[in-house]
Amino acid sequence: MHRVSFVSGYGNNLGGKGVFRDNWRSYLQFVPPCVGNYAVSIENAEEFSRASTLFENTTMRGSVAPQLIWRQPGANSHKGLVDKRIWKFFVDDGVDSEVIAFMDDDACFTRTVTHEDIVQDGKVIARGINTPEMLAFDKVKAVVNYLWGREPVAGFMTDFPVTVWRDMLADVRAFVIQHEFPHERLQAMTRQREIDLFTTAIWNMVAAMEKIMRVVQFDEFSLLLHFAYFSPKWRNLYKWNFAPTDINGAISKPIPAFSIHSMFGARWAHSTATTCPQSNVPAPDRLLMYPANYGMYYDGSSYKNAACKEDGGAYEDCVLLRVMGNESDDNSAIHKYYEQSPAALLQQHARQKSDLVNTCGALSHADQDGTIISKWAAVWPM
Repeated sequence: MHRVSFVSGYGNNLGGKGVFRDNWRSYLQFVPPCVGNYAVSIENAEEFSRASTLFENTTMRGSVAPQLIWRQPGANSHKGLVDKRIWKFFVDDGVDSEVIAFMDDDACFTRTVTHEDIVQDGKVIARGINTPEMLAFDKVKAVVNYLWGREPVAGFMTDFPVTVWRDMLADVRAFVIQHEFPHERLQAMTRQREIDLFTTAIWNMVAAMEKIMRVVQFDEFSLLLHFAYFSPKWRNLYKWNFAPTDINGAISKPIPAFSIHSMFGARWAHSTATTCPQSNVPAPDRLLMYPANYGMYYDGSSYKNAACKEDGGAYEDCVLLRVMGNESDDNSAIHKYYEQSPAALLQQHARQKSDLVNTCGALSHADQDGTIISKWAAVWPM
C-alpha cells in the first residue's frame, strides 16, 4: 500500500497563539493506524515548540504522536487567506509519504476510512463536483482561466481530504513560477529563491484575478488538481471521481463519501457544535454517497444540512450552497445521479472494513490505544 499522510495545519490566531480545531480527534477515531499517519503544519514557532515539548513528554510514551512540522517563515505570505493556502504547496519539505491527504482542521470523518478511499488501483482518488453551477463558480473558474486559459472540469474543494501525489508539488510550483516568470532558470534555483518566486507568483495571480475577474481569493485545490488533470505526466495517476457526470459525460456511478466540513455549521449558522461526530454516531446512508456530504455539518448531536439564508436558513454564502445544482429538477444530472442507491457503497465499505480488521488489527487509533485521545487532548484542549 502507498504511504499516506493526513495533513492539517494552523496559524497565528488570538494574538499569536494557535487554535487547532477538532480534526485530529476525528482522525484518531476513524482512521486505522495502517491507513496513514497524521501531520500538522504549525506556523508559529512558539506554538510549535509548545506542542512538540508536550508530545515528547513522558506521558505520551507508548502512544503514537503526530508529525509536527514548523512552517518555514518564507512559506508564509503574512496576508491572511492567501497565507492559509501557500504553505500547502511546500508541505513536501516536511512530509515524505507518497500521498498527501489535505484536511481542514474543521473537517470531520463520518465513517471508518479505508485505503481504497484514498488510493485505488495505484491511483490517487480526486473527487469533484461538475454541475454547471460549480463550473461557473468564480472561485473555481478564475484560477483555471488565468493559469491555463481553459474552463474548469470540476470544483475540488468540496469535501476532505483533498489528496495529491507528494512528488507533484514540485512540478506545480515550477509551473506557476514559469507562468509568471518565464525567463527564470528553474534548474539553478535555490530553495529560498523558489519560495520567494512562488509566493510572488501567487500574489501576482491573485492581483490579476482581482483586477480582471473581481475575485479576491484563489482555490488552492482547484490549482493543484487542475494541474494534475491537464498534465500528461500526472493525469493518468489519478482516478477522477466526478459527480454528477463522469469525464465522458455519462451519469456517474455512486461515489463514496466519508467526511463533512463543519464550516457549514459553525462559521455561518452559529452552530453550538464544538466537536466532530463520535465513532458511535452512525451517519445517514445518503450522507455516505458523494456529494451529499457537501453542505452538511454536525451540530453536536445529529447531522444537519446547511440551508441558505435567502431560503430561511442561516448559511450566508448562498452561492456556495447552490453550486450543487437543482436536485428537484427531474431532468437535471444531479437528480438522476441521486436516483441511484448508496446500497452498493455500503456493502463495499463493509468488505473493506472486514479486510482492514485482518490486515491492520484495529479500525482506529482509538480502538488500538484507549489513552491516545486524552493524551493528544492535553496538547490541543477544546
